[in-house]
Amino acid sequence: MANLPEAPTWEAGIYQFERTDPVEGGPDGIDNTPTKQLANRTAYLKQEVELRAPLASPALTGNPTAPTQAPGNTSTRLANTAFVQAALAALVDSSPAALDTLNELAAALGDDPNFATTVMNALAEKAPLNSPVLTGVPSAPTAPDGDNSFTLATTEFVQTALIGRGYVFKDRLLFTAASMFSKAAFPGLLAIGVHLYGGGGSSGGAQGTSGTQNASAAGGGGGEYAYKFILAENLLDDEPVTVGLGGAAQGDGSSGVNGGDTLFGAHATARGGNGGQYGQAASSNTHSERGLGGTGGVGDFTIDGEDGGNGRVIAGTVLSHNDGGGTKGPFGASRITNPASQADGRPGKFPGGGATGAINGQSQSARPGAKGGDGAVYIDLFY
Repeated sequence: MANLPEAPTWEAGIYQFERTDPVEGGPDGIDNTPTKQLANRTAYLKQEVELRAPLASPALTGNPTAPTQAPGNTSTRLANTAFVQAALAALVDSSPAALDTLNELAAALGDDPNFATTVMNALAEKAPLNSPVLTGVPSAPTAPDGDNSFTLATTEFVQTALIGRGYVFKDRLLFTAASMFSKAAFPGLLAIGVHLYGGGGSSGGAQGTSGTQNASAAGGGGGEYAYKFILAENLLDDEPVTVGLGGAAQGDGSSGVNGGDTLFGAHATARGGNGGQYGQAASSNTHSERGLGGTGGVGDFTIDGEDGGNGRVIAGTVLSHNDGGGTKGPFGASRITNPASQADGRPGKFPGGGATGAINGQSQSARPGAKGGDGAVYIDLFY
């Protein structure tokens, strides 16, 4: 006995036996015709089922297609390549070719995940256009000779202008104590340029501490810088020179005192820096107020002294931010810090620098602050 041969073919109909049909077996016998047709249909259906994907997790092959969904559709419908490309085009919009991928955008931002913070930090280091307060050693292009506008004047422009008017720098005097400038001592003098530095503020001392306490005193402020150009014809025969001394060092656990003002006659004044507050012994968060830099002087131009640093105790730990403020101008003193975890204050630098505050760790005796840097007067002689 053998099986009927099958072909995956959809038969148009199933043969109906007639009364007159003979009995005939075999693959092509009329008695097997209806059975063979049904077997062919079954093989055809089986083949069609095997060629179709299941509804659950189908693994499609070839190039399957699907209708394109409406833009912005957020359902679980299938997305074809046309839908994806339209979404990408909407995202890119009219971006230039150099910025139409996420990688290109990241590169344009310097691959910086904190780009906004980086930009804000950079802006914080820039001066505003309106009334900038410049620090350090600012520079600018030198204006043409004879310029009489609002353009910034550099020291080169000033010196060239002086030489152009017949003023030639010859010498420089330094005054570190009260004295008198006598015009008669300099025959032929045409003018002077006076640089003044106020005295620096002294720093605070630190109180004595117990086994759970710390103390951090504040630094003194730097003295102000002032400059004044004076024609010899506008000088008195004798001009008093007053040099502001640095604030005197105070005793253990005491606040610092202000530096003295520096004056050249009635022509120019540079104010002294303020003293820093004493460091209070504490087991919790506290701080002592910094001495402010000297300000409010008189001259052709002035530059405020730097503020000292606050003394800080946070969560029972000393933070050594109690710097002594520096001074500006051509002979300015740099800012100084107290690197030790427990130390007396450090004296301010010359000219006019503020002193650093004293620092105490736990179980320490009271410590004194330090003297501010003395002021000074530099006088340039022009003939």
